[in-house]
Amino acid sequence: MNMRAYDDMYLDDAMQNLGIMFEYAIVTCGEDPDGFAYGFASSEWGRFFSSGHPMVLSGMSGIELARRFMSGGDNQRVFPDHPLMEPTPEYWAGWALAYYQWHSAHPLHRILARIPFTEVLSLYRIHHEADVSMFVDTMEQFYHERPRFNNLKVMRERWGMSQRELSERSGVPVRSIQLYEQGVNDIDRAQSHTVYALAWVLGCRMEDLLEEPESKRITNASFRRHPRSPREPSREHPRTWPPSLRSMRRNP
Repeated sequence: MNMRAYDDMYLDDAMQNLGIMFEYAIVTCGEDPDGFAYGFASSEWGRFFSSGHPMVLSGMSGIELARRFMSGGDNQRVFPDHPLMEPTPEYWAGWALAYYQWHSAHPLHRILARIPFTEVLSLYRIHHEADVSMFVDTMEQFYHERPRFNNLKVMRERWGMSQRELSERSGVPVRSIQLYEQGVNDIDRAQSHTVYALAWVLGCRMEDLLEEPESKRITNASFRRHPRSPREPSREHPRTWPPSLRSMRRNP
């Protein structure tokens, strides 16, 4: 049996909330689709979502989640209300993306590094009336066709730092850094003091440099059942773009 990102008791809420979050941020607040999506996915909120934290999946609405991320801790920022509207392609893209993230157990930031949100959005026309499993097949094909996402290289380039500069500041041999970035050596198997030295220079957590850290995959035993448990999804019908969601999606 394939490993899922979290218990499927949270899946319906997760799909609904991610859909509302993207719709609110992009359509109502005018956020840049790719910038907002990758920013959220790379944030603590996005990591909590990817690992199945009940508070983020089910304990707040998609509008509240968007506002908390966009506020950046600024409690004085005023956000617009979200008007009643027909479901948008942005909502569908978030709804379907949440299902794919759960199904694949790939963290959101890894997915969106290979497949930008605008590309997910472009799949609306051909996939929104089909079972979501067809969307999953397309996303899996895209995900595995794209170059491997290397966290160390991305973090280093984000700081505008050369491999030699990183080597000099961290004490890690430049050849080791090259081999980690090329995927020849597995950074997940590096000694902890090596990863710590790199993370300290790059101003990130050690796990942010790893490729498949097990700590990001939360199983049923990793947290207690959330007090407001969503209903169990039906096993009798495939997940499509259901009209029943439309009456569930609005208030924060």
